[in-house]
This record gives sequence, structure tokens and C-alpha cells, in this order.
Amino acid sequence: MDSRCVKFWDDGQALVAAATATEGSARLAQTQGKILKELRTMSRFLQRNQSTRFSDTAQQKFVDCVGHYVALSKQAEGRPVAEATFQVVKDGLAMPFTVVGTKQKKLLLKWYNELIGIVGGDPDEQETGGEAAALPSIEWSVVGIDEDGYLSLMQPETGEASEGFQVERKEFKRIQKALEDHEVTVVTSGDDVVDIRVEAD
Repeated sequence: MDSRCVKFWDDGQALVAAATATEGSARLAQTQGKILKELRTMSRFLQRNQSTRFSDTAQQKFVDCVGHYVALSKQAEGRPVAEATFQVVKDGLAMPFTVVGTKQKKLLLKWYNELIGIVGGDPDEQETGGEAAALPSIEWSVVGIDEDGYLSLMQPETGEASEGFQVERKEFKRIQKALEDHEVTVVTSGDDVVDIRVEAD
């Protein structure tokens, strides 16, 4: 597993370097097909191995590789690359924490929010938005929490993300401490956090 993730990283570095060579957009056009194929392979790799426990090295190399393509998506004109990268980011967010850990998911969530503006929104979220709004409560995985108590949340099944919920100070301390070693799940209803669960190992 480690060697495959390292290969993704090596190949990604080479492809992005080729796409951003002196010739600019012409080079991107030449390498775009290879990049899109590689990104599709990365998505399939995650889906096929979601029951596998990835080592810290494998997780870091894979996410660092995604970072190559995120950077390319933000500086290049090729929207197909951004869309394919966005899909890999979503797939990564949907993985269990044994595949992509809290630290890596926080980075993926940051990229999700950056890329969503480039690709013009999340089509899956748009399709399911009406259904989600009708539900009395929604479960989220907590990816992180900032100093003001705002939660970085993600739905593992869909990759949908939110940063609009805030908790009180006592809950802030509880969640912050729990995130060091455990998975934390919150349940929201409307604009409120109605339940907080710390998953035992």
C-alpha cells in the first residue's frame, strides 16, 4: 500500500511538472488526458481499498499527491482537471478514518472549499440538497474545530462539508481534546448542534 501511494505521488509530481512547463496551456493539453486517467485511478484505488488500514506514510503520500493536482487546478485553465481533482477530494473525505485520518481530512476539506468555486458547485450536493433539508437531523464527522468554536464537518457517505456550526466553550474543549485520539460525530438539526458523540477506539 505504501509503495502504491508513493508511486501516485511520484507520478503526480511528474505529470504536474510536465503540465506547467514553459509552453503553458499547450503542455497542459498534451498531458491532460494522462492526468485525468491518473485521477480516475486514484478514485478507484480509494474505493477498492476503503476497508484497508492505510499507514501514516501511505495516507500522507496520497494526500500530498492530491495536493499536486489541487495546485494545478487553481492555476491552470483546464476545468476537467479541476473537476476530476474535486472528485478525488470528495472520495477522500468519504473514506473511513483508517484510510484518511483527521489531519489529512482537514486538508482535504480545505481543498474541497477552494475547488468548489472553480468547478461551480458540488453536483451531488445540489441533487440531494432538497432531501437533506427535509431531514430532522443530520450526522456529521468532525474534521476540525477553530478557536472560535466553529466546526469543520463532513458527511462520510457523500463528502458534503460544512463550517457553519458553532459550539459553546465547554463543548469546544471537549471536542478539541477528543479529536486528538478519537473520531467525533455531531448531530445537527436546523442551525443547531443537538448531539455530540465521541467514538471509542
